[in-house]
Amino acid sequence: MELRLRQGDILTATTAVIAYPADSAGQVGAATIQAGRIHSPTMKHANEPIPPKQVELATVAALRCADEEGFILVALPPFGTTTGQVDFATAAKIMMETIQMFRCDRNLNTVEVWLDSPAALAHFQAYV
Repeated sequence: MELRLRQGDILTATTAVIAYPADSAGQVGAATIQAGRIHSPTMKHANEPIPPKQVELATVAALRCADEEGFILVALPPFGTTTGQVDFATAAKIMMETIQMFRCDRNLNTVEVWLDSPAALAHFQAYV
């Protein structure tokens, strides 16, 4: 699978589908498609810090959902780094290792991780 890191606003991604954390919108580890977007919850209740394991669960759920729905490319945010209070170094390690180990069954062949600052990008680049 091809992995691309992008600096900028994920809303400018030209991918067919973008994943969102959808905090407190469902079960962590179970992504859904809503209004053409993948919603992959990182937390069970709004405005709570999360354990790093939930970054992994949200990442896997988003990748699985994209693959099962027939997308070949998906854009991901740095899960858990805002309201969830997971630091970028931890999120980068978890997400990059998870993406690199993920095995697609159907269609997904490219993942873009969108980061809004040079500092965040640097953490993720350490795993490329």
